[in-house]
Amino acid sequence: MLALSLLNPHVYLDTVVLLGAVGSSLAGDQRPSFALGAMTASVLWFSALDLGARRFATVLGRPAVWRVIEALTGTLMLVLALLLLRGSAFAWLNSRQLFVPFDKLPHCA
Repeated sequence: MLALSLLNPHVYLDTVVLLGAVGSSLAGDQRPSFALGAMTASVLWFSALDLGARRFATVLGRPAVWRVIEALTGTLMLVLALLLLRGSAFAWLNSRQLFVPFDKLPHCA
């Protein structure tokens, strides 16, 4: 379990970049509380993952369950990608003044 945590690049991204950015924006007297809270949350999260994996090992060992999990994950990723594309398309159209919001349309008198 320790190797899984320490060899995962997301650990360093979350710890150094995200938590570091949030922690550095806090006042000096708030930083120890933030660090203690982040460490506590990390211990609780990984303990819950370990406990959940042990408890549901038999269910998660079934290929049909993994097909459902992967289908849900893939669907969620596609929906998020479409939402990002839609948002960037509107931003691109708006930057070229090809898209005019409804409240900015000239009204006929």
